[in-house]
Amino acid sequence: MTEVLPVRLSEEELKAAAEDLAVKVKERSKLEAEKKEFNEHMKGQLKEIEEAIQARAQMVREKMELRPVEIEEHFEETTFTVGYYRVDTGTQVRMRPMDPMERERARQGKLFAMPIPAEAATDTGRAG
Repeated sequence: MTEVLPVRLSEEELKAAAEDLAVKVKERSKLEAEKKEFNEHMKGQLKEIEEAIQARAQMVREKMELRPVEIEEHFEETTFTVGYYRVDTGTQVRMRPMDPMERERARQGKLFAMPIPAEAATDTGRAG
């Protein structure tokens, strides 16, 4: 019959246990570092997917998306404004006041009056 009882370790057994302990501590540190790296990688991938989901959901909700679109700049010397118009549709995107340099050049007649696209003229009530 045997029973598990406390037994004092010999010097060799104590040395072997200490070496094994050191190896296990090193293994644990390595695994924790790998786990951290893996979790950071997964977090990055999940973030990318979540951003794509949100972008697509917004597209579906709003039935539109932001895309690069060619625009033209039109100097309107009578109102000292600069209009920006879509090339594809001719609709006005925005209007801003001329900056001081543009205003001075307009006063000197150095800006060329660019016609407003026909589609935009009907939108704004102006003729080109």
